[in-house]
Amino acid sequence: MYISIENSPEIEWFEEFRSVSRILYHYVIPIICLAIIPLNLSVVISCAFILRNGKQPTSTYLFLGNIALSDLLTGVSLLFDRLFPLKYKNHYICELELGLYGTAMMTSVYSIGLIGIDRFVYIVHGLQYQMWIYPFRAKMLIMTSWLVGGFLSFLPLMGWHNKNIEGKSCLYINTVPKELVILTTVLGVIPLLMVIVLYSIILRHALKKIVEGRKNWTVASLQEPQTQDSSSSRKHYKSANNTTLQSDNRLIFITPAFPLEPPRYSKAIRVVALTTGCFIVTWFPLILANLIYISECDLDKACRLCMTLRMAISSPLALLGTFNSVLNPLIYAWWHKGFRGFVKQKVKNTLVKKISTISFTHSNSSSS
Repeated sequence: MYISIENSPEIEWFEEFRSVSRILYHYVIPIICLAIIPLNLSVVISCAFILRNGKQPTSTYLFLGNIALSDLLTGVSLLFDRLFPLKYKNHYICELELGLYGTAMMTSVYSIGLIGIDRFVYIVHGLQYQMWIYPFRAKMLIMTSWLVGGFLSFLPLMGWHNKNIEGKSCLYINTVPKELVILTTVLGVIPLLMVIVLYSIILRHALKKIVEGRKNWTVASLQEPQTQDSSSSRKHYKSANNTTLQSDNRLIFITPAFPLEPPRYSKAIRVVALTTGCFIVTWFPLILANLIYISECDLDKACRLCMTLRMAISSPLALLGTFNSVLNPLIYAWWHKGFRGFVKQKVKNTLVKKISTISFTHSNSSSS
């Protein structure tokens, strides 16, 4: 999405890096889009079916569908930028592309924040979930995320851009004033940091419940009737979790208020690790490079640091941030138990129906 219309100043040592960046831009973007578009399109379609069937909680599937839709737009905007003829590109087309891409990315980031809030309320404040998170409020939050993301991203097209670089560069950090870059960065980082905090609280809540559960063992004893041959009359009783303790004339069984097998909290740990790791790996390098560039460089500055940052932001780091749109449907949708179960059941029903139809057709043809 970050493409230079007019070549930056070049020096000999910089050519190799420039060629690698161009290869990444021209060949890796289509590959990433081939992953982004089908993955997120499948989530959007699946969420539409889920919502039509009335599966609960509705708000969760609205948020999952929204993040998939924004990531789908990310892939479409990248393809538009990649396939649009270079000879027809101008300043306005450049800012239109930046606006589409920025809207998709900002909305995707806000959607991650909304999903984090939804999961936090559902797990930690389950009794208040329906009062705090309901479909109408979810729709309003989704609409707000698109309006805020679109407004910030299309500000350059509406006139807030660097006048001295028109037609020279389509690099976001050169086209957009430093104040807008800082504002967009801050508003983008806040929901990501909030998600990390919320998932950490969810993890702490889960661990606390596990510790409390282990203290709630209840032990009951049953006196077994005496018989002449106690050894032959021994009976093996099993509790609901198949745990028995037996003596010569007494059977003691344990009925824990919490399951004997402690609940698995590894998933909560993985969610926190994946959410944090995904942000650190995909977005943090790009955000850090942007902040360093706007504080130290401008378009005409040709020092080694500025030229390296310019090319890194325009291709490898931008692609790394874009790869987040591949990870989102895997982390937030396909890993969601309700979503995954619905899709599996839908596929299973479709396959059974097709097999039944084929078998029925085959039997009819054989009988005739």
